[in-house]
Amino acid sequence: RGISSSSTTTTTKANNDQYYVGTEDGIIHKCSISYNEQVLRTYYGHTGPIYKIECSPFDSNKFLTCSSDWTINIWSENKSNPRLTLISSNINETIVDCCWSPFSSTIFASATESGTLSIWNLDKNKKDPIITKDTKQSLKQIMFAPNACAILCAQTDGKIQVYRLNNIDYDDNNNINY
Repeated sequence: RGISSSSTTTTTKANNDQYYVGTEDGIIHKCSISYNEQVLRTYYGHTGPIYKIECSPFDSNKFLTCSSDWTINIWSENKSNPRLTLISSNINETIVDCCWSPFSSTIFASATESGTLSIWNLDKNKKDPIITKDTKQSLKQIMFAPNACAILCAQTDGKIQVYRLNNIDYDDNNNINY
């Protein structure tokens, strides 16, 4: 069984001998360094290239993906289809990056090609982001600051923007319920 061409990879946090591969076809494969000729599981839920796969820092069975198909999916490692698919009602464009908050299991961020930064809190709203910001610059990568209530945005021109996140409720006891 052949694997489609790869666009992203990530290593799981709980088990460093297993990793996910996102393809240009929108398919995700769970693989293992111990079984280099075998795919452990295949996940279906995107229709375009996958740009990011990130494992939850709170639950090793959950991971987040984003794609050129305008969607963000949240997965459970033991299900082949996404647990939750999110499409921002205001944004119809490629989502180039997504990342989990290091402080809350229900908060994550996403960034679009044209520079829209979105902060999502599944505890508050499972349909739309709680914050949307037009950064006015094309974004390449985002990440939450590990020790501060801020998010960093890398632009395609090499500059980095830092945004303070005010009034974000991080007190959710690290529970994931979707």
